[in-house]
Amino acid sequence: MLPTDTILRSRYKIITLLGKGGFGETYLAEDLASSGRSPAL
Repeated sequence: MLPTDTILRSRYKIITLLGKGGFGETYLAEDLASSGRSPAL
């Protein structure tokens, strides 16, 4: 599990864990390069 506020690829800030399963984890993130966008990673 990634800690909150982790920055990935100098672009995506992890907000929260959305879910996890046998193949991985899905996080809600903030796209720092595009204001207002919240992708799931």
